[in-house]
Amino acid sequence: MTRFSRDWFDQFVVATRDELVGYLLRMLRSRDDARDISQEAYLKLFIALRSHPERDHVPKALLYTTARNLAISRIRHQQLVERSVVAVTVNEEMHADRQSPEKHARTSEEMRSLLSIVSRLPPRCRKVLMLRLVEGLSQKEIAASLGIAVSTVEKHLAKALQYSSRAMREKKDAQAPNHAGAPLPRLREALL
Repeated sequence: MTRFSRDWFDQFVVATRDELVGYLLRMLRSRDDARDISQEAYLKLFIALRSHPERDHVPKALLYTTARNLAISRIRHQQLVERSVVAVTVNEEMHADRQSPEKHARTSEEMRSLLSIVSRLPPRCRKVLMLRLVEGLSQKEIAASLGIAVSTVEKHLAKALQYSSRAMREKKDAQAPNHAGAPLPRLREALL
């Protein structure tokens, strides 16, 4: 049971950070994901402790419970992305007869690149994007589902499009010149 203060919280983070990242690393198998989740867990803990200073909290237990729940959400998201890749691949294979082998190979590579880019988006931004593209929810429905403002949904979608555009442009620049047919226009149309 602890009295909350910023100094105490800073010391708490320093004392628990490495152990928490190690715990999350065993669950997620990605140091970057473990660090991201630990930061989000510390933020949620900070908000909870600051919002309810009158309550007796057991901060370490609350931190680990929050981190575990966030990690489970991340794992579920990754599984959704993997299922999406399978669905896209099956869909591409169904339409492969109508495409030249070159176009089919290029489309498959573009979709893998796009899904890789989406998987690197910040968690909240990625969630908004997936609800829009995979679930087909409107911006208003996404806002209601996540308990955020429609303007925040718009900002997340704009950030996703900006990040995706930049990443695709960088990938295109790194590859052979004039690599046409990138899925970016389709992504832009789906977001609007």
